[in-house]
Amino acid sequence: MYKYLTWLLALLLMLPTVVSAHIANEQSLYDDIAYSDARDPIVLLSGLGVIPYTHGAALFKPKDVLSRSDLAYWAGSFTGAAGEQTDAQAIRKAALAKGLLSSLDGDATAEDINQAYFQGKASIQLPAGPITREAFAQLMGKWVSSPVNGKSLADAAGFIAGPAGTLEKVATKEVKDGSGKTSTVTVLSIGGTSLELNAHPKVLHAAADAAVWEGKKVEASWLGPEQNGVRQIQLLVFAQPAGAAAGQPSGAVSGQQQAASGNNAAAAQPASPAAPSAAPPAAAQPSPGSPGAAHADHSAANHAVQAAPGEPMTAQKPASASFAVPIVIIVLLVALGFWMFRRKPGRSRS
Repeated sequence: MYKYLTWLLALLLMLPTVVSAHIANEQSLYDDIAYSDARDPIVLLSGLGVIPYTHGAALFKPKDVLSRSDLAYWAGSFTGAAGEQTDAQAIRKAALAKGLLSSLDGDATAEDINQAYFQGKASIQLPAGPITREAFAQLMGKWVSSPVNGKSLADAAGFIAGPAGTLEKVATKEVKDGSGKTSTVTVLSIGGTSLELNAHPKVLHAAADAAVWEGKKVEASWLGPEQNGVRQIQLLVFAQPAGAAAGQPSGAVSGQQQAASGNNAAAAQPASPAAPSAAPPAAAQPSPGSPGAAHADHSAANHAVQAAPGEPMTAQKPASASFAVPIVIIVLLVALGFWMFRRKPGRSRS
């Protein structure tokens, strides 16, 4: 029996790991932002880590007032205030200790946001008083690509502009990590450039299924921090379909288009019809040592792998199909092992 079980275990270990991208868009990231005026910046800021995504959280609650406690968690996560710690309360306490906020009690104001993300030096002119979570996203969305003292939120997060243009091909390929373990990752060919897709990307104006992206126009993309020598696509903005709902905030998206196309994002402040007014920035972004790769999507570290040169790519299959193949093989192997165990000579039958 043990010999059969050993063979079964060896076969299971030989199966390649399938890394299926868990794609989130404006429809799936949260259940309550699809009709929010801030839906686009909410998705982008989540992708950058400015608004850390809590796994399993179904609601963003855009109309709720932002609390100082939540702001401390957001800014503390973004700046890496607590180092490697992931406990929310530890991050809040670290943000308070580092002076990102003066208190964890009460509602957040524009001044609190200024202090938390810009060390209190940015020229942010907003009405006094509490600010909603939606208004926070509209405000911060302006700085996704537009720099504050030479550095945008994307820069602070360690992201760089990726390719734009027609997405010609969606494929998969086998890659190996540093330990030699084989995985399957999705590869996107955009405007003649082929890049790996991160395991947890955020996308705008497209379905949460890479298999249906071929032929669509990518207005802008971002590559996350380098992991194991590889930068993967972590943010994608597709062209909105004709007749898309009007009134969506254009600030964050238009700003990123400037960055991706090589324009100087500081030339003009992006407009956002529903966003609170903000004066052009005149201060520094948080110090280079605080934000950056520390708050990047943890999946980049877990799934970024180095491709072997010359490895073939195959047509993209839906995520469900990618998972189905190894699951079927595992079930068959388990059934085979059980059958061998039952047929062992001399074993009594009940």
